[in-house]
Amino acid sequence: MSKADAALDLPVLHLMPGEHVFTARTMQVNTILGSCVAATYFHGRSGTAAMFHALLPQVERSSSIGSKRNIWSFVDASILAVHERMSVMGIRQREVEVKVFGGADVFEASRKGGFSMGVAEKNVETALRVLEQCGYAIRAKDVGGRQGRKIVFLTSTGEVLLKRLHGDPHG
Repeated sequence: MSKADAALDLPVLHLMPGEHVFTARTMQVNTILGSCVAATYFHGRSGTAAMFHALLPQVERSSSIGSKRNIWSFVDASILAVHERMSVMGIRQREVEVKVFGGADVFEASRKGGFSMGVAEKNVETALRVLEQCGYAIRAKDVGGRQGRKIVFLTSTGEVLLKRLHGDPHG
């Protein structure tokens, strides 16, 4: 039986933009990414897994936006929230397998010079920078480009199955 076939027997969670999962349960977490970024976390010793799907690079600290909006919509806030929860559990960063996906330039306007740095590129830059600042080593990444991605995260092993998409997945 292949890994993909085995994944079909697991409970499935479809992660939408601005959502996350933090669990010790065995499940398959799916999401579709365009310019958004997702990161997966796996701690083998405790069986703890986490994943988020964020739309925007960072919370505007100078306004009240962070207190009124879903923190899981922001790459920086999502990373910090997962980091804090794992730290409270006594999980050390060096023991966590982190993988980063997404940040595709799927919107035509950004390719036509409409932005100096598109949201996709900012999402990726923010994710890599904040993960490094928190002390995580990135085990794998598949970011950038122009194609969206479908991600299947297996929480029991930390494995990620990736499929490149054609067209514009809007997120």
